[in-house]
Amino acid sequence: SSGGMADGFSAVSADSVALETELRNAVEQGQLEIFYQPIVRVADCSVAGFEALIRWRHPERGLISPDDFIAHCEETGLIVTLGRFALDQAAHDLAQLQRFFPLNPPLFASVNVSRRQLRDPAFESFLRHLLADCGIAPGTLKLEVTESVAAANAQAILRRIRALGAGLAIDDFGTGQSSLSQLKDIPFDTVKIDKSFLSRHGGTHSESDSSVVLSSIVTLAHDLKRDVVVEGVESEADASLLDEIGCEFAQGFYYSPPLPLADALNYIARHYDAGTAIKIEPGSGAASLGG
Repeated sequence: SSGGMADGFSAVSADSVALETELRNAVEQGQLEIFYQPIVRVADCSVAGFEALIRWRHPERGLISPDDFIAHCEETGLIVTLGRFALDQAAHDLAQLQRFFPLNPPLFASVNVSRRQLRDPAFESFLRHLLADCGIAPGTLKLEVTESVAAANAQAILRRIRALGAGLAIDDFGTGQSSLSQLKDIPFDTVKIDKSFLSRHGGTHSESDSSVVLSSIVTLAHDLKRDVVVEGVESEADASLLDEIGCEFAQGFYYSPPLPLADALNYIARHYDAGTAIKIEPGSGAASLGG
């Protein structure tokens, strides 16, 4: 069965040369797709934005998760090509989403960017042209970098990226080496907190040390005027904890798995706050989403 083959994919491709060839073909033949996992407002479950996630639709093995090929791409440098594809696709899809749903604040999309991509000499020029061409609201294409990348003397390039009009998010915050005090020095607008802080080890959420730490990070980030997204929300208990500690954004399977673009559009249509839709003047010939 194709499922069995997918499970054995990593073993089959221990031959990294074969994997490299297959991946390069995948890029050329349009086998890579971007899925979108909703990032919602905890208070009312309305959609604030999405995280863009790459998937490989293999002709024989079906849909392959990035866990099975991203690390290899990092090693070989193919991540630069994959990263450009993901950013380009996400920016153009986001422009479409923003046209369909003119909300205030506008919808955003977060895209993972690796250390290797940031080191690519052509990266800033690529990003500048992409932002100029795709017509999205400023700051709504958010580049997600891990905490270790953000802390590793990358501040200068991160500042230049923000100056170009991209947003910046620190991914998996709390799992890396940086201390909370470094948060103020890194030029980003969003902190994404790793799911490990949502304790699921018996006892109630409120009694757990994890929720105390989580609450402290949320408070600190808010004091620094940063947005906070908690990842890996899987239950109503998780969601109500976040509501309790004042965390405004969350993503996880409790809300939705990653979706293809058409399904993401439908998801927004079912979960948007009509009060945030931009009112269009009567007589302009355009329907008002604000009802």
